Amino acid sequence: MRITDNRSFYVKKSIKGWIQGYLGGILLKSEGVKDVFKWLDKKCKEQKNLVEKAEQNFQDTKRSCYFEDEQCLIDSAEIELERAKERLNAYVDIKISVEKYMRKLRHQGE
Repeated sequence: MRITDNRSFYVKKSIKGWIQGYLGGILLKSEGVKDVFKWLDKKCKEQKNLVEKAEQNFQDTKRSCYFEDEQCLIDSAEIELERAKERLNAYVDIKISVEKYMRKLRHQGE
């Protein structure tokens, strides 16, 4: 599999770029990292809710579509679910990285 075939690569890249652009130099200060971590925690919870809604939408669409010409609706709902899961995974990966960075700063401060 080429890296360009992996959809989560693009999601992670765009989210990381957005966070870095939005936060700027906040991560250089230990007091700002805690705020970033709280913000990421909130975003993860929001994204988890979106994944649950997308999953419910997919199941509802799957149940209500019977004909061949409605298959595109099922495919669309499935793609939406995959994207929501990939975004959630990207936020979780970034949150883990920030948590490791927090530990590193805490260790250096001791």
